[in-house]
Amino acid sequence: MRSTGTTPAALATAGPLTLAAAGQALAAHGTLVLNGYAHPDPTGCSDTRRSTTAVNQTDTPALVSGGAGCTRKVVAVILQGKEWALDPGDSLYLR
Repeated sequence: MRSTGTTPAALATAGPLTLAAAGQALAAHGTLVLNGYAHPDPTGCSDTRRSTTAVNQTDTPALVSGGAGCTRKVVAVILQGKEWALDPGDSLYLR
């Protein structure tokens, strides 16, 4: 007879590994260029503190939020291959 205690422990250990692998699979592939500096395979939210030119060279659209932390209304979508000028205090999100 198997012990039921090992199954939850095994699942608890495997769960974070599975989520980490899934998160990496969902990351944007390509490069996001901010003020001339390349950021390979970007993911998540980036705040801007000054005027920023963003060039989206990834395989996914970038969302521009009208405030810090990517929590405000989306004010623009930067499609693949396009450039956008962000205002100070805007934030940029890539999945």
